[in-house]
Amino acid sequence: MPGQLIGQALSGVSGLAGQVTIDCCNLYTERDERFLSSSHQIKATIGGPTAKSFSTNFAALYEQIVAQRARPSNFFAAEPAAREIAEQLIRDAGYDPVFVGDLDPGARLLEASSPLTRAIAGQQGPFFYRYATPGEL
Repeated sequence: MPGQLIGQALSGVSGLAGQVTIDCCNLYTERDERFLSSSHQIKATIGGPTAKSFSTNFAALYEQIVAQRARPSNFFAAEPAAREIAEQLIRDAGYDPVFVGDLDPGARLLEASSPLTRAIAGQQGPFFYRYATPGEL
C-alpha cells in the first residue's frame, strides 16, 4: 500500500495498540515524509516495539527455501524489545537473520536498498542472498 495510506489502513484495525510489529513494507511510492521510514510510521500508529524485516526477500520464492543448499539470509532492523521476536520469525520462515541495527537508522537503510534489490531482480529474476563470515559458506 502507498506510504501515505499506512496510517489510515492501520487505524481501522482494532487490538493492535502496543503490540510488537514487523514491518515488511517495500517502498514503491512516496513515503510519508513526516516519518523516517514506514516502520516509524507504523510504530507511531501502533505504539509497540517495531522491527523491519522480509522487505529485501522475494515472497514468490518462499516455497523454495527448504530446497536450498544453505539457508538464505534475511536483513532486519529492530528495536531491542522486538529483536528476539523478529529473529525467531525469520528463523521459523527458513532464513538466517542478519541484523543491520536498531530501527533508527536500520529501517531507512533497508528501504534505501529496495532499488538495488529491484535492479538485480530485473537482470536475473527473484533471488536469494546469503551473507556469512569466512568459512560459513
